[in-house]
Amino acid sequence: MWRMRVLAACSLGGAGHLQPLLPLLDAARWRGHETLVIGPPALSGLVETSGYPFAAGGEPPEAAVAPIRERLAAAPAREASVLGNRELFGRLATAAMQPAMDHVFAGWQPDLVLRDPCEYASAVIAHRLDVATAQVAIGLAEVEWGSIAIATPALEAHRSGLVDELRRSPYVTRFPASVDPSPFPDT
Repeated sequence: MWRMRVLAACSLGGAGHLQPLLPLLDAARWRGHETLVIGPPALSGLVETSGYPFAAGGEPPEAAVAPIRERLAAAPAREASVLGNRELFGRLATAAMQPAMDHVFAGWQPDLVLRDPCEYASAVIAHRLDVATAQVAIGLAEVEWGSIAIATPALEAHRSGLVDELRRSPYVTRFPASVDPSPFPDT
């Protein structure tokens, strides 16, 4: 049997962003594939408790995140979405994760990347290197589609064409279509 390397990429969202990836990692491990999780250092304990090897990625400096966090608390919904999706995840977290992600791709050479919808550094690299990716839902498909739209200016600054690639890559969800109709063409 061919042994595949499956990389799970998680962003700053914590357990709520990691947990949906775990059943897919369990299935990969059960089938004899190698697995690795990359995410912010704060996830290390949770990942290791789950029984997976962990590679610490970067995270934006607190000085850059604090003003966003302060504004999020009182911002209207549209502004909060721009702050979270575009500024925090699309711009700051992606740039901070990029060096560690480059290192993992170069050294570990994954065959498949399972990414949480807010983790974009892996998509920047995977699409460039022609490594298969799948976005693993943490919420409703329409919301996650909309998050990509809001983050577009930041994402396209990382690499032109990234947004189209994100929307064309497989979207894995546990919700049936009758409950959560998906705008992603490969759901």
